[in-house]
Amino acid sequence: MLSLAPRHDLFRFYFPKDLINNEIETAISEILSKRNGPIISPIDYLNESIVSVTLPGMSDLVFNNTGHTWYDKERYVYSVDNPLQKISKEFKVTLRINQGFYNYFMIMNKILSEHHKLPLKLKDDFLELKVLNSIGEVFGIVRFYNCVLKSIDKLNLSYNKIERQTETFEITFGFSNIDFITD
Repeated sequence: MLSLAPRHDLFRFYFPKDLINNEIETAISEILSKRNGPIISPIDYLNESIVSVTLPGMSDLVFNNTGHTWYDKERYVYSVDNPLQKISKEFKVTLRINQGFYNYFMIMNKILSEHHKLPLKLKDDFLELKVLNSIGEVFGIVRFYNCVLKSIDKLNLSYNKIERQTETFEITFGFSNIDFITD
């Protein structure tokens, strides 16, 4: 369901326009044009359903450098590896399932129509997550370079309950490099 409620999430993330194929964009545009709503473009419809973005974590930053004698104390030291090598090379975007499951099937159509072009690399060089301060100004940007659409969650449809079984779904993107830009 589309909403005009203000968003107090302190981040901005938008999918690029080339995420949606021309044929599905035309079909969804026709559906949206029949509604009296504020959102008329399919990519805006998809972007409006974004709930959260999960940034990648880092692991194995320190290791135990304990000696081999009984009097050596246990101590941890930082790895000599580049910290960028310790970042998992994927991030997740969680989307709210909208009426008619249009946003889910826009992504699924992208995957199915381009499966022969693997990997599903986006045409834009990077996707950007803008981090906002408490008054809505951008104070940091996270850029993910050479993004690839890796996976989409399953969709549970059931007659067991009146309400939906699934309220959100996740899309996983892989990337080759990450950059943190602060002003």
